[in-house]
Amino acid sequence: MPLGVSNTSTRLRHLPFLKALAASAEDSPAAHLALAGLLVMRLIDVRVMDPELLAVDDGRTERATRNAIQCIDSGNETRAILHGVLDAAMDADAAGTHVLWKRLMFYARELNLDASWRRAIDVYDTILDGAHAAEDDETVGSALARRAACLRELGFFDEASLACDAAIEYAKHRGDRRGELRARLGRAKLAVARGNLPLADAILAELVREASREGLVDVRSRALQDRAEVAFVRGDPTTAMRFAFSAFHECADDTERERLLSDIGAVFKQLGLVSAARDVWMLLVAGAREQRTRWACAINLMELSAEEGSRAHFERYREQLADTLLPPPLQAEFELHVGCGYQLLGEPVLAREWLERALRTARTFSMHRLAFKAEQALAAGTLTRPDPQRATPTLNQLRNVHRFVEQVRVLRAGPAAVCQLDVRT
Repeated sequence: MPLGVSNTSTRLRHLPFLKALAASAEDSPAAHLALAGLLVMRLIDVRVMDPELLAVDDGRTERATRNAIQCIDSGNETRAILHGVLDAAMDADAAGTHVLWKRLMFYARELNLDASWRRAIDVYDTILDGAHAAEDDETVGSALARRAACLRELGFFDEASLACDAAIEYAKHRGDRRGELRARLGRAKLAVARGNLPLADAILAELVREASREGLVDVRSRALQDRAEVAFVRGDPTTAMRFAFSAFHECADDTERERLLSDIGAVFKQLGLVSAARDVWMLLVAGAREQRTRWACAINLMELSAEEGSRAHFERYREQLADTLLPPPLQAEFELHVGCGYQLLGEPVLAREWLERALRTARTFSMHRLAFKAEQALAAGTLTRPDPQRATPTLNQLRNVHRFVEQVRVLRAGPAAVCQLDVRT
Protein backbone atom coordinates (compact mmCIF):
# COMPACT_ATOMS: atom_id res chain seq x y z
CA MET A 1 0.00 0.00 0.00
CA PRO A 2 1.22 3.60 -0.53
CA LEU A 3 3.26 5.02 2.32
CA GLY A 4 2.79 8.73 1.63
CA VAL A 5 6.51 9.56 1.61
CA SER A 6 8.76 10.93 -1.11
CA ASN A 7 10.66 8.57 -3.34
CA THR A 8 14.37 8.81 -2.60
CA SER A 9 15.21 8.43 -6.28
CA THR A 10 13.63 11.84 -6.96
CA ARG A 11 15.36 13.80 -4.19
CA LEU A 12 18.93 14.58 -3.28
CA ARG A 13 19.87 11.88 -0.83
CA HIS A 14 20.96 12.89 2.67
CA LEU A 15 20.89 16.63 2.04
CA PRO A 16 20.19 17.34 5.77
CA PHE A 17 23.49 15.65 6.66
CA LEU A 18 25.35 17.71 4.06
CA LYS A 19 23.77 20.92 5.37
CA ALA A 20 24.62 20.03 8.97
CA LEU A 21 28.22 19.33 7.95
CA ALA A 22 28.48 22.62 6.07
CA ALA A 23 27.08 24.53 9.06
CA SER A 24 29.53 22.97 11.54
CA ALA A 25 32.95 24.31 12.45
CA GLU A 26 35.78 22.22 11.04
CA ASP A 27 36.87 19.35 13.33
CA SER A 28 34.10 20.17 15.82
CA PRO A 29 31.98 17.50 17.59
CA ALA A 30 29.00 18.54 15.44
CA ALA A 31 31.07 18.09 12.26
CA HIS A 32 32.22 14.63 13.37
CA LEU A 33 28.61 13.59 14.04
CA ALA A 34 27.35 14.91 10.70
CA LEU A 35 30.20 13.36 8.66
CA ALA A 36 29.95 9.96 10.31
CA GLY A 37 26.17 9.92 9.82
CA LEU A 38 26.52 10.95 6.18
CA LEU A 39 29.09 8.25 5.41
CA VAL A 40 27.02 5.57 7.14
CA MET A 41 23.91 6.54 5.20
CA ARG A 42 25.80 6.59 1.89
CA LEU A 43 27.34 3.20 2.61
CA ILE A 44 23.86 1.81 3.27
CA ASP A 45 22.71 3.19 -0.08
CA VAL A 46 25.45 1.27 -1.85
CA ARG A 47 25.40 -1.83 0.37
CA VAL A 48 21.68 -2.41 0.07
CA MET A 49 21.14 -1.31 -3.55
CA ASP A 50 24.34 -2.64 -5.13
CA PRO A 51 26.39 -4.83 -2.77
CA GLU A 52 28.71 -6.00 -5.56
CA LEU A 53 29.90 -2.44 -6.10
CA LEU A 54 30.96 -2.15 -2.46
CA ALA A 55 32.69 -5.54 -2.58
CA VAL A 56 35.16 -4.43 -5.27
CA ASP A 57 36.48 -1.35 -3.45
CA ASP A 58 38.74 -3.47 -1.18
CA GLY A 59 37.02 -2.31 1.98
CA ARG A 60 38.07 1.32 1.58
CA THR A 61 34.55 2.69 2.03
CA GLU A 62 33.99 0.67 5.19
CA ARG A 63 37.36 1.71 6.66
CA ALA A 64 36.74 5.38 5.92
CA THR A 65 33.32 5.16 7.55
CA ARG A 66 34.66 3.41 10.65
CA ASN A 67 37.40 6.02 10.96
CA ALA A 68 34.79 8.79 10.81
CA ILE A 69 32.74 7.11 13.53
CA GLN A 70 35.84 6.78 15.72
CA CYS A 71 36.26 10.57 15.58
CA ILE A 72 33.00 10.97 17.54
CA ASP A 73 33.59 11.56 21.24
CA SER A 74 33.72 8.27 23.11
CA GLY A 75 31.13 9.48 25.60
CA ASN A 76 28.52 10.14 22.90
CA GLU A 77 26.00 7.30 22.51
CA THR A 78 25.78 7.95 18.78
CA ARG A 79 29.24 6.47 18.31
CA ALA A 80 28.21 3.00 19.48
CA ILE A 81 24.88 3.24 17.65
CA LEU A 82 26.57 4.05 14.32
CA HIS A 83 29.09 1.23 14.79
CA GLY A 84 26.11 -1.10 15.27
CA VAL A 85 24.39 0.26 12.15
CA LEU A 86 27.57 -0.19 10.10
CA ASP A 87 28.07 -3.76 11.34
CA ALA A 88 24.47 -4.60 10.40
CA ALA A 89 24.87 -2.98 6.98
CA MET A 90 28.02 -5.00 6.22
CA ASP A 91 26.32 -8.23 7.34
CA ALA A 92 23.08 -7.52 5.49
CA ASP A 93 22.03 -9.42 2.41
CA ALA A 94 18.86 -9.60 0.39
CA ALA A 95 17.27 -11.97 2.90
CA GLY A 96 18.48 -10.42 6.12
CA THR A 97 18.14 -6.64 6.46
CA HIS A 98 15.79 -6.74 9.47
CA VAL A 99 18.57 -6.01 11.98
CA LEU A 100 19.82 -3.10 9.85
CA TRP A 101 16.43 -1.33 9.84
CA LYS A 102 16.01 -1.88 13.58
CA ARG A 103 19.42 -0.35 14.31
CA LEU A 104 18.69 2.55 11.99
CA MET A 105 15.53 3.16 14.03
CA PHE A 106 17.73 3.56 17.11
CA TYR A 107 19.90 6.03 15.21
CA ALA A 108 16.87 8.04 14.06
CA ARG A 109 15.59 8.16 17.63
CA GLU A 110 18.97 9.46 18.80
CA LEU A 111 18.79 12.23 16.18
CA ASN A 112 15.28 13.02 17.35
CA LEU A 113 16.41 13.32 20.97
CA ASP A 114 19.15 15.73 19.88
CA ALA A 115 16.59 17.88 17.99
CA SER A 116 18.13 16.92 14.61
CA TRP A 117 14.70 16.32 13.11
CA ARG A 118 15.62 16.90 9.47
CA ARG A 119 18.34 14.28 9.64
CA ALA A 120 15.97 11.96 11.48
CA ILE A 121 13.42 12.32 8.65
CA ASP A 122 16.15 11.47 6.13
CA VAL A 123 16.95 8.30 8.09
CA TYR A 124 13.27 7.38 8.34
CA ASP A 125 12.93 7.83 4.56
CA THR A 126 15.80 5.39 4.03
CA ILE A 127 14.23 2.94 6.49
CA LEU A 128 10.87 3.19 4.73
CA ASP A 129 12.45 2.53 1.33
CA GLY A 130 14.34 -0.52 2.56
CA ALA A 131 12.01 -1.98 5.17
CA HIS A 132 9.00 -1.72 2.87
CA ALA A 133 10.87 -3.55 0.12
CA ALA A 134 11.91 -6.21 2.65
CA GLU A 135 8.29 -6.47 3.93
CA ASP A 136 9.37 -5.54 7.46
CA ASP A 137 5.89 -4.30 8.35
CA GLU A 138 6.46 -3.55 12.04
CA THR A 139 9.43 -1.29 11.31
CA VAL A 140 7.57 0.49 8.51
CA GLY A 141 4.66 1.27 10.84
CA SER A 142 6.93 2.69 13.54
CA ALA A 143 8.95 4.73 11.02
CA LEU A 144 5.81 6.27 9.52
CA ALA A 145 4.55 7.44 12.94
CA ARG A 146 7.91 8.80 14.05
CA ARG A 147 8.47 10.56 10.75
CA ALA A 148 5.13 12.33 11.25
CA ALA A 149 6.24 13.46 14.72
CA CYS A 150 9.46 14.95 13.29
CA LEU A 151 7.48 16.89 10.68
CA ARG A 152 5.26 18.27 13.44
CA GLU A 153 8.26 19.39 15.47
CA LEU A 154 9.54 21.31 12.44
CA GLY A 155 6.20 23.08 12.03
CA PHE A 156 5.27 21.28 8.78
CA PHE A 157 1.76 20.66 10.02
CA ASP A 158 0.10 19.84 6.68
CA GLU A 159 2.80 17.31 5.81
CA ALA A 160 2.65 15.91 9.34
CA SER A 161 -1.12 15.45 8.99
CA LEU A 162 -0.69 13.47 5.78
CA ALA A 163 2.05 11.41 7.42
CA CYS A 164 -0.23 10.68 10.40
CA ASP A 165 -2.97 9.53 8.05
CA ALA A 166 -0.50 7.23 6.28
CA ALA A 167 0.65 5.77 9.61
CA ILE A 168 -2.95 5.19 10.77
CA GLU A 169 -3.99 3.53 7.52
CA TYR A 170 -0.90 1.34 7.47
CA ALA A 171 -1.53 0.19 11.05
CA LYS A 172 -5.18 -0.56 10.23
CA HIS A 173 -4.09 -2.52 7.16
CA ARG A 174 -1.85 -4.67 9.37
CA GLY A 175 -4.41 -5.01 12.17
CA ASP A 176 -1.94 -3.29 14.54
CA ARG A 177 -4.12 -1.66 17.21
CA ARG A 178 -1.24 -0.28 19.28
CA GLY A 179 0.29 1.25 16.17
CA GLU A 180 -3.04 2.71 15.10
CA LEU A 181 -3.76 4.32 18.47
CA ARG A 182 -0.26 5.73 18.79
CA ALA A 183 -0.53 7.22 15.30
CA ARG A 184 -3.87 8.78 16.28
CA LEU A 185 -2.05 10.48 19.16
CA GLY A 186 -0.23 12.38 16.43
CA ARG A 187 -3.54 13.82 15.23
CA ALA A 188 -4.28 15.09 18.73
CA LYS A 189 -0.82 16.66 19.04
CA LEU A 190 -1.36 18.45 15.73
CA ALA A 191 -4.69 19.79 16.99
CA VAL A 192 -2.96 21.14 20.12
CA ALA A 193 -0.20 22.73 18.04
CA ARG A 194 -2.78 24.47 15.86
CA GLY A 195 -4.80 25.61 18.89
CA ASN A 196 -7.86 23.40 18.37
CA LEU A 197 -8.14 22.25 21.98
CA PRO A 198 -11.72 20.86 21.84
CA LEU A 199 -10.78 18.56 18.95
CA ALA A 200 -7.59 17.48 20.69
CA ASP A 201 -9.38 16.66 23.94
CA ALA A 202 -12.10 14.70 22.14
CA ILE A 203 -9.50 12.59 20.32
CA LEU A 204 -7.52 12.02 23.52
CA ALA A 205 -10.55 11.11 25.65
CA GLU A 206 -11.50 8.46 23.11
CA LEU A 207 -7.92 7.17 23.00
CA VAL A 208 -7.83 6.86 26.81
CA ARG A 209 -11.05 4.82 26.70
CA GLU A 210 -9.85 2.54 23.92
CA ALA A 211 -6.37 2.05 25.37
CA SER A 212 -7.84 1.29 28.82
CA ARG A 213 -10.27 -1.21 27.35
CA GLU A 214 -7.52 -2.99 25.39
CA GLY A 215 -4.87 -2.90 28.11
CA LEU A 216 -2.44 -0.69 26.13
CA VAL A 217 -0.85 1.06 29.10
CA ASP A 218 1.79 2.92 27.09
CA VAL A 219 -0.80 4.48 24.80
CA ARG A 220 -3.05 5.36 27.74
CA SER A 221 -0.12 7.05 29.51
CA ARG A 222 0.72 9.21 26.49
CA ALA A 223 -2.91 10.16 25.94
CA LEU A 224 -3.23 11.16 29.62
CA GLN A 225 -0.07 13.25 29.29
CA ASP A 226 -1.55 15.12 26.33
CA ARG A 227 -4.87 15.57 28.16
CA ALA A 228 -2.88 17.16 30.98
CA GLU A 229 -1.39 19.63 28.49
CA VAL A 230 -4.84 20.51 27.15
CA ALA A 231 -6.21 21.02 30.67
CA PHE A 232 -3.22 23.20 31.55
CA VAL A 233 -3.66 25.41 28.48
CA ARG A 234 -7.34 25.77 29.35
CA GLY A 235 -6.37 27.04 32.82
CA ASP A 236 -7.52 23.99 34.79
CA PRO A 237 -4.43 23.00 36.84
CA THR A 238 -6.16 20.55 39.19
CA THR A 239 -7.40 18.46 36.27
CA ALA A 240 -4.02 18.81 34.58
CA MET A 241 -2.30 17.56 37.75
CA ARG A 242 -4.60 14.56 37.99
CA PHE A 243 -3.93 13.53 34.38
CA ALA A 244 -0.18 14.23 34.60
CA PHE A 245 0.35 12.27 37.82
CA SER A 246 -1.65 9.32 36.45
CA ALA A 247 0.42 9.38 33.25
CA PHE A 248 3.70 9.62 35.17
CA HIS A 249 2.78 6.66 37.36
CA GLU A 250 2.00 4.49 34.30
CA CYS A 251 4.83 5.68 32.02
CA ALA A 252 7.79 3.32 31.51
CA ASP A 253 9.77 5.42 29.01
CA ASP A 254 12.43 7.66 30.56
CA THR A 255 12.20 10.35 27.87
CA GLU A 256 8.42 10.53 28.19
CA ARG A 257 8.80 10.83 31.96
CA GLU A 258 11.10 13.81 31.47
CA ARG A 259 8.52 15.49 29.25
CA LEU A 260 5.85 14.76 31.83
CA LEU A 261 7.99 16.19 34.60
CA SER A 262 8.36 19.41 32.60
CA ASP A 263 4.57 19.58 32.26
CA ILE A 264 4.14 18.91 35.97
CA GLY A 265 6.43 21.86 36.66
CA ALA A 266 4.12 24.06 34.60
CA VAL A 267 1.12 22.84 36.60
CA PHE A 268 2.94 23.62 39.85
CA LYS A 269 3.56 27.17 38.65
CA GLN A 270 -0.07 27.57 37.62
CA LEU A 271 -1.05 26.54 41.16
CA GLY A 272 1.31 29.13 42.64
CA LEU A 273 3.91 26.52 43.72
CA VAL A 274 6.71 28.55 42.12
CA SER A 275 9.59 27.08 44.11
CA ALA A 276 8.51 23.56 43.19
CA ALA A 277 8.24 24.49 39.52
CA ARG A 278 11.72 26.00 39.56
CA ASP A 279 13.19 22.85 41.14
CA VAL A 280 11.61 20.69 38.43
CA TRP A 281 12.84 22.84 35.54
CA MET A 282 16.33 23.29 36.97
CA LEU A 283 16.63 19.51 37.28
CA LEU A 284 15.62 19.04 33.66
CA VAL A 285 17.71 21.88 32.20
CA ALA A 286 20.74 20.20 33.74
CA GLY A 287 19.94 16.57 33.04
CA ALA A 288 17.11 15.89 30.58
CA ARG A 289 18.10 13.55 27.78
CA GLU A 290 15.97 15.23 25.14
CA GLN A 291 17.19 18.56 23.79
CA ARG A 292 13.66 19.83 23.23
CA THR A 293 12.79 19.29 26.89
CA ARG A 294 15.89 21.24 27.98
CA TRP A 295 14.92 24.12 25.66
CA ALA A 296 11.31 24.16 26.90
CA CYS A 297 12.43 24.27 30.54
CA ALA A 298 14.88 27.08 29.80
CA ILE A 299 12.02 29.10 28.26
CA ASN A 300 9.93 28.42 31.37
CA LEU A 301 12.75 29.57 33.65
CA MET A 302 13.20 32.71 31.54
CA GLU A 303 9.49 33.51 31.91
CA LEU A 304 9.67 32.87 35.65
CA SER A 305 12.69 35.21 35.97
CA ALA A 306 10.75 38.06 34.36
CA GLU A 307 7.74 37.48 36.61
CA GLU A 308 10.02 37.66 39.65
CA GLY A 309 11.68 40.84 38.36
CA SER A 310 15.11 39.24 37.90
CA ARG A 311 16.42 41.09 34.84
CA ALA A 312 19.85 39.44 34.97
CA HIS A 313 18.49 35.88 34.94
CA PHE A 314 15.92 36.78 32.30
CA GLU A 315 18.61 38.19 29.99
CA ARG A 316 20.89 35.23 30.55
CA TYR A 317 18.24 32.75 29.40
CA ARG A 318 17.15 35.03 26.56
CA GLU A 319 20.70 35.38 25.21
CA GLN A 320 21.31 31.63 25.37
CA LEU A 321 18.08 30.80 23.55
CA ALA A 322 18.35 33.64 21.01
CA ASP A 323 21.47 32.00 19.58
CA THR A 324 19.68 28.65 19.22
CA LEU A 325 17.83 27.41 16.15
CA LEU A 326 14.59 26.45 17.90
CA PRO A 327 11.79 24.49 16.19
CA PRO A 328 8.91 26.80 15.17
CA PRO A 329 6.52 25.91 18.03
CA LEU A 330 9.22 26.62 20.62
CA GLN A 331 10.47 29.66 18.68
CA ALA A 332 7.01 31.23 18.86
CA GLU A 333 6.75 30.40 22.59
CA PHE A 334 10.21 31.89 23.16
CA GLU A 335 9.44 35.12 21.30
CA LEU A 336 6.10 35.46 23.08
CA HIS A 337 7.63 35.06 26.53
CA VAL A 338 10.50 37.43 25.72
CA GLY A 339 7.93 40.04 24.69
CA CYS A 340 5.80 39.50 27.79
CA GLY A 341 8.95 39.48 29.90
CA TYR A 342 10.00 42.87 28.61
CA GLN A 343 6.51 44.18 29.35
CA LEU A 344 6.89 43.04 32.95
CA LEU A 345 10.36 44.58 33.14
CA GLY A 346 9.16 47.96 31.86
CA GLU A 347 10.65 47.86 28.34
CA PRO A 348 7.66 48.58 26.04
CA VAL A 349 9.67 49.13 22.84
CA LEU A 350 11.55 45.83 23.16
CA ALA A 351 8.33 44.13 24.22
CA ARG A 352 6.49 45.21 21.07
CA GLU A 353 9.40 44.16 18.85
CA TRP A 354 9.45 40.63 20.28
CA LEU A 355 5.67 40.25 20.39
CA GLU A 356 5.43 41.21 16.72
CA ARG A 357 8.06 38.57 15.96
CA ALA A 358 6.04 36.00 17.92
CA LEU A 359 2.89 36.95 16.01
CA ARG A 360 4.65 36.55 12.64
CA THR A 361 6.08 33.15 13.60
CA ALA A 362 2.76 31.89 14.93
CA ARG A 363 0.83 33.06 11.85
CA THR A 364 3.42 31.63 9.45
CA PHE A 365 2.98 28.16 10.95
CA SER A 366 -0.78 28.42 11.68
CA MET A 367 -0.33 28.23 15.45
CA HIS A 368 -3.59 29.98 16.20
CA ARG A 369 -3.49 29.85 20.00
CA LEU A 370 -0.04 31.42 20.17
CA ALA A 371 -1.01 34.04 17.58
CA PHE A 372 -4.03 34.98 19.70
CA LYS A 373 -1.87 35.25 22.85
CA ALA A 374 0.60 37.50 21.01
CA GLU A 375 -2.26 39.69 19.76
CA GLN A 376 -3.64 39.95 23.31
CA ALA A 377 -0.25 40.94 24.70
CA LEU A 378 0.22 43.58 21.98
CA ALA A 379 -3.22 45.01 22.67
CA ALA A 380 -2.57 45.13 26.42
CA GLY A 381 0.61 47.15 25.97
CA THR A 382 1.80 46.62 29.54
CA LEU A 383 1.70 43.77 32.04
CA THR A 384 1.84 43.54 35.80
CA ARG A 385 3.23 40.63 37.76
CA PRO A 386 0.67 37.82 37.84
CA ASP A 387 -1.06 36.84 41.06
CA PRO A 388 -0.74 33.17 42.05
CA GLN A 389 -3.60 30.99 40.86
CA ARG A 390 -6.30 30.31 43.42
CA ALA A 391 -7.13 26.80 42.22
CA THR A 392 -7.17 24.38 45.14
CA PRO A 393 -5.92 20.82 44.65
CA THR A 394 -7.39 18.01 46.71
CA LEU A 395 -5.69 16.93 49.95
CA ASN A 396 -4.48 13.74 48.28
CA GLN A 397 -3.02 15.74 45.39
CA LEU A 398 -1.21 18.05 47.81
CA ARG A 399 0.31 15.05 49.54
CA ASN A 400 1.48 13.78 46.17
CA VAL A 401 2.95 17.19 45.35
CA HIS A 402 4.86 17.37 48.63
CA ARG A 403 6.39 13.90 48.23
CA PHE A 404 7.12 14.49 44.56
CA VAL A 405 8.88 17.82 45.19
CA GLU A 406 11.01 16.28 47.92
CA GLN A 407 12.14 13.60 45.46
CA VAL A 408 13.00 16.27 42.87
CA ARG A 409 15.10 18.14 45.43
CA VAL A 410 16.97 14.95 46.31
CA LEU A 411 17.73 14.38 42.62
CA ARG A 412 18.95 17.97 42.22
CA ALA A 413 21.41 17.39 45.05
CA GLY A 414 23.31 14.74 43.10
CA PRO A 415 23.43 12.77 39.83
CA ALA A 416 20.38 10.57 39.42
CA ALA A 417 17.86 9.55 36.80
CA VAL A 418 14.45 11.15 36.50
CA CYS A 419 13.01 7.67 36.10
CA GLN A 420 13.57 7.18 39.87
CA LEU A 421 10.75 9.60 40.64
CA ASP A 422 7.49 8.08 41.79
CA VAL A 423 3.93 9.29 42.30
CA ARG A 424 0.77 7.65 43.52
CA THR A 425 -2.66 8.81 42.47
